[in-house]
Amino acid sequence: MVNYHAQFRQLLMNAAQGVTVYYEAISEKIATPCISYMEASNISSANGDTLSYSEIVYQVKVWAETVDELLTITQNIDSALQSNGFTRTNAYETTDDGLLVKILRYTATGYETNRR
Repeated sequence: MVNYHAQFRQLLMNAAQGVTVYYEAISEKIATPCISYMEASNISSANGDTLSYSEIVYQVKVWAETVDELLTITQNIDSALQSNGFTRTNAYETTDDGLLVKILRYTATGYETNRR
């Protein structure tokens, strides 16, 4: 199984330009704008005698109070992730407790390094 959490978080932090990045389990009221993320799927997609690959999917949420903030942060994330091998497979907007939320899903293929 590919473990890409640290690298994914670093990509988000680089794209965030000072906006706080959280793992999805946010338990208290947080300052906005901010970004939260979570691995949504990690499945074996191709296996051989010596090579193996996994398809990994991350869900990213951008939380903001204004449309301008939402779109600027989203564009920075999208550019950073797509230039690092991720494909945006879904995106939609919603609201949550008066905040604007852009929910994005990104997919990539990762090489399994722990094959025996």
